[in-house]
Amino acid sequence: LLKSAMPGLCVKCHKPDGPAFVARHQKYPVARASCSTCHDPHGSNQPALLLAGVHAPVTTGACNKCHEGPDSAVPFATKGNGFELCKGCHNDMVTATMAKPRLHWPVADKRACVNCHNPHASNHEKLLKADTRELCRGCHKDTLKRIAGLPAKHQPVDTGMCVACHSPHSSIGAYLIDQPSVIKLCEQCHDYELHSAHPLGEKAVDPRNKNLRVDCLSCHKGHGTEFKRMLLAETNVEMCSGCHKKFAR
Repeated sequence: LLKSAMPGLCVKCHKPDGPAFVARHQKYPVARASCSTCHDPHGSNQPALLLAGVHAPVTTGACNKCHEGPDSAVPFATKGNGFELCKGCHNDMVTATMAKPRLHWPVADKRACVNCHNPHASNHEKLLKADTRELCRGCHKDTLKRIAGLPAKHQPVDTGMCVACHSPHSSIGAYLIDQPSVIKLCEQCHDYELHSAHPLGEKAVDPRNKNLRVDCLSCHKGHGTEFKRMLLAETNVEMCSGCHKKFAR
């Protein structure tokens, strides 16, 4: 519903060739940029209507850390591609991410970090482009739609905290679970030894498939189910008789 597109709408009031404006933007030709990548057009608690969180190089006016110089023929071109550009400042994080065997695909494509993070400023923590639920929905719409219809949801799922169980960057385990096992992951919130005396772990072979071991997901589903306590069956008899055939009715 804008009367005209940015930045044309903004430069009607903010003259981009003014000395103060030019100096504040480090001589970059921002009259060709989208102002709302850094500024909130309605209101902000930050000076100059900046978004709540600002990337450190933007705060210090060090735009040329990431972009070519303002006098370049391509001033907005970045000095590198993908995570290689971010590695200059975030070397430890990028190195640790790449050292793990399973990568979240957005980390490794050409856009890399900016698939999920705004490189200039954001109203969300860690410069995310949206809150966690909406950010993940961008790629995992089918999963979130399926979860929404379940009556028994895992609490982190219900509150949109996908990162409580999944690593957003990389992991040592399948499904971006960055723990040695599902049991170790669930242990972060649940003391399963108080919850159940059922054998779990490497020594507990799943009788339904000798290649598998019994863990929390042998009986529960991580996101949720239509049954209470996120169980895989409606009744205890139905649940347990999958392995303990003598109790089947």
